[in-house]
Amino acid sequence: MAIIRLQHIGIAVRDLDRACQQLEALFGLKARDFRDNQGKGMQRDARVLLGNACWLHLVQNWDPESRVARFLEAHGEGLEHIALESDDIAADVERVKAAGVEVFQKRIFDATDGFEAFVYPEDTPGFTVELIQPHADSWGYPEE
Repeated sequence: MAIIRLQHIGIAVRDLDRACQQLEALFGLKARDFRDNQGKGMQRDARVLLGNACWLHLVQNWDPESRVARFLEAHGEGLEHIALESDDIAADVERVKAAGVEVFQKRIFDATDGFEAFVYPEDTPGFTVELIQPHADSWGYPEE
């Protein structure tokens, strides 16, 4: 079991198109891989490749019950989570539990981007950590 790398940084936004335009205009960072089929159809997202096998994951979600929408309501736009890629998420979740911390909803989610578990800021240095073990067809860093 091991954390392999920082895979992505999750950024919650109210307007995905506007956020993408800002990143491109200010920093030359172009968004790609737009999706509108996430979060039960109530989420749009995209990613911005950073050149170091890590990406920004920009997420707009309007489901009031979603983790992202609750974050936006409480904190506004900004850093919502960091994603640490795991090669054995079950073992990594067990390590978290052995330290006396429960992951969100006490389970690992089988999501589009891989198996995911979340540790909230109350139990970390102030930010949500997503543990993620990608599926074979999940977003990866392009070889190009």
